[in-house]
Amino acid sequence: MLALKFSHDAYFYLGYQEQMRDSAARVYPFWTPGVPLSSYVKGIYSFGLMETNLYDQAEKLAKEALSVTPTDAWSVHTVAHIHEMKAEVKAGLDFMQRSEAHWKDCRSVFSYVKGIYSFGLMETNLYDQAEKLAKEALSVTPTDAWSVHTVAHIHEMKAEVKAGLDFMQRSEAHWKGSDMLACHNYWHWALYLIEKGEYEAALTIYDDHILPSLRASGAMLDVVDSCSMLYRLQMEGVSVGERWRDVLPVTREHSRDHILLFNDAHFLMASLGARDAQTTQELLTSLQEASEDVFSQLLIHAALQCTSGPHRNVARSLLMERDALKPNSPLTERLMRKAAAVHLLQ
Repeated sequence: MLALKFSHDAYFYLGYQEQMRDSAARVYPFWTPGVPLSSYVKGIYSFGLMETNLYDQAEKLAKEALSVTPTDAWSVHTVAHIHEMKAEVKAGLDFMQRSEAHWKDCRSVFSYVKGIYSFGLMETNLYDQAEKLAKEALSVTPTDAWSVHTVAHIHEMKAEVKAGLDFMQRSEAHWKGSDMLACHNYWHWALYLIEKGEYEAALTIYDDHILPSLRASGAMLDVVDSCSMLYRLQMEGVSVGERWRDVLPVTREHSRDHILLFNDAHFLMASLGARDAQTTQELLTSLQEASEDVFSQLLIHAALQCTSGPHRNVARSLLMERDALKPNSPLTERLMRKAAAVHLLQ
């Protein structure tokens, strides 16, 4: 179990989502329902599936785990995040409200669930409810970084710069050692300073907290925070010096991942900010190739559903084009079999 946890966390912090998922997938078959902690393994595996955008599989697995162990934190986090990514606002809030009831006797981690729940409320603009819940959690567990994150967001969204800065300064001692969210909370702190035009203070936070975290972990959250902050400062006309030199080599490693468009946009910020024309062009070309294939598949599937003759011809042409571009592709072969089944290629 410890080996699984260590490998899973290492891949997560390095931003290798597929390897993180696969580290759990390899051992998952051995953790049958009767084996202790099997729900925990399901939760870890579901999180990896979710991080690689396999939402349906991830949600199914997480809910299986929760049906046995309603207090499995990995599974709660997975389902909550899936609802957020799919913009299923009501479903996400309902899920967290149901989950909250199971955690009331688990005082040590109840605030964590309240923190996630408060974040969902904040994301749906229910600021007063979100702040109330987050501060309840912090009154019990001042180190709960999710609740700090929620309050930081609320002050930012309401343009309460002074209140936000006061809150971050007052609470820093509690959350500064909180693993992956500490860096992100410092990023929120810096946003208040950028909003005020206090650029040197924002750069000090970058140099003292965000950059060291990026260098130490290479975690994707630290990567996008670094890209976002430096690019925001550049858009304000602030010189960031040679700081892109630490960021660009990290983003280059992930330029062909295309797991989230959100990540790709931040990688583009890094190459543009560093004025690296070659990396920028390679990233844009790679993105175009990836998106072209997705749209090609969408058109093929749409044509497969159609009964009109001209659209059948479109499907035939697209399938032959895909086969020429990607010879021996199992996906193309499956699509061709599907097309033959609906008489498109006969």
